[in-house]
Order: sequence, then C-alpha cells, then structure tokens
Amino acid sequence: GGGVGISALQTGGMGEGWSDFYASALLSEPTDDINGNYAVGGYDTYNFYGLTENYYFGIRRYPYTTDLLKNPLTFKDIDPTQASAHAGIPINPVIGGGGADEVHNQGEVWCAALWEVRANLIEKLDWAQGNELALQLVTDGLKLAPENATFLEARDAIIQADAVATGGSAYEEIWFGFAKR
Repeated sequence: GGGVGISALQTGGMGEGWSDFYASALLSEPTDDINGNYAVGGYDTYNFYGLTENYYFGIRRYPYTTDLLKNPLTFKDIDPTQASAHAGIPINPVIGGGGADEVHNQGEVWCAALWEVRANLIEKLDWAQGNELALQLVTDGLKLAPENATFLEARDAIIQADAVATGGSAYEEIWFGFAKR
C-alpha cells in the first residue's frame, strides 16, 4: 500500500504471515522436503508451559506444511462465523487459542497459502528457482497491493507481480496454491 502502514485486521494478519513466510523460505535448504512439516520459533517454545513438541508446533497452532491433515487452515478460518475447530488434527496445546479474528491466527492462514504457492513453484522449477521466484513475487506483490489490502487483494497483487515479472508463467501455481487454502 505504498508504505502507508498496516492498520486493518486482515493486513495485520498478513504481516504476521509474511514474517513467518520470509523466515521459513529464507532459512530453507535445497534438500528440505517441500511437503515436510516446519515449525516457526521452535527454539522459543522449548519447555514453554511444559511443551515438549516445540519443534513440531513452534509458536503457531500447526506446523507449516502442504499436508492438510497436519495444517488444516483455510480462508474460512479467518472468519469467526465459519472457522473450524479441525477436530482430530493435533493443535499446539499451549498456543491453540485465540479466535479467527486474532492477528496471529489470521497470519497462519496467509503463510499457509504462501507456503502452498512456494511449494508449487519449487515443484515446477526446482528449489533454487522456485524459492527465489516465490520470494520475489511475494515482495513485488507487497509493492503492488493497495493500502490495508485484504487477503484477496494481496493475492491478486502477487498474480499481477507474476504477470509483470514472467508474463504470467506461474499463474497456475499461484492460483492453485491459494485455491487450496
């Protein structure tokens, strides 16, 4: 949004999601399984209220993964009237609370969607090219998004960034990544 700042709930949630996404993508290795489970801030939660699964959950409710049976979050989970408890899927026993309209919980949904897009790009290209393109398109999308963008406006800005940067060659990977979440 032209560097105006973040003051809306969805944009604040995306701020949380972008920070998780950038940290995870920038720290990833070429040998990492794109469909593996990745915790953010696992080191911060060691023995946090007795939590010993800190390297599975980290500081979020679910690990970041493309596996919906381990991270079931979708767009509906940012809406208090539609959010699901996702019964049967292990959730962080310490950081499992908060409502759908809580900024960190919204950020998890945004990062999960970006993680799907990244995985699709890596699958299409290879780790080096796919990871780099994902980072670049998300960054360019930040520049193209309107002030206090919604999830859908930010998604559209990433699609627009791809149209400008690659002529739309990653459109399907981006669209299917967001559609999954």
